[in-house]
Amino acid sequence: MRIALAGSIGALAGVMLAAPLVGQTAGMPKHEFGVDLGLAYSNIASPVSGGSSLSVVGITTPVDVRVGFVAPGPLSWELRFVGSFMNESSGGFSLTIYSFMPDVNLLYRLGAGKGQWHLLGPYLTAGLGVKVTGESSSPGGGSNSGLNVPINVGLGTRTPLGSGAFRGELYLAFTPKNGNVGPDGNEITAGVRAGISLWH
Repeated sequence: MRIALAGSIGALAGVMLAAPLVGQTAGMPKHEFGVDLGLAYSNIASPVSGGSSLSVVGITTPVDVRVGFVAPGPLSWELRFVGSFMNESSGGFSLTIYSFMPDVNLLYRLGAGKGQWHLLGPYLTAGLGVKVTGESSSPGGGSNSGLNVPINVGLGTRTPLGSGAFRGELYLAFTPKNGNVGPDGNEITAGVRAGISLWH
């Protein structure tokens, strides 16, 4: 009788401990889709010892989209796709530069999380991208292309916005120099992203 009673109490305790997790994951979305706008400041080191560095401020829009894969625990991951295109023409000379970067990022939720599925609130993120860059100029300039591998870390948060979320993020990125397509020196970028997320 005591063994049976102890077994019943143990089973009941297990159900009670598991109940919050079941409540958290029931109906939980599997994906997070988002679009961001970004503002960034970049500093490119001089390729020559003792030379001057180059600073650039840029706005990334409208192609900065992401697809996240949601998990019930604090750790999840997402794919980001960032693209840019620039064309300048002057005095019969034309220069075109484009880039496309798929990026894989890990997100680690800080704290218990808020909202229906505990997905809102602050998080840390870190990731690695493969940036494909191409450039062409005319007349007589030809074309060139190459790869680079930027890394990034960031701190962000999600806040409620209708049935989705508003997401803001501060980040730092490092891009190693690439004598083929640039940058000519190691590049450090500090930026901010802001956008919306929809759950699926």
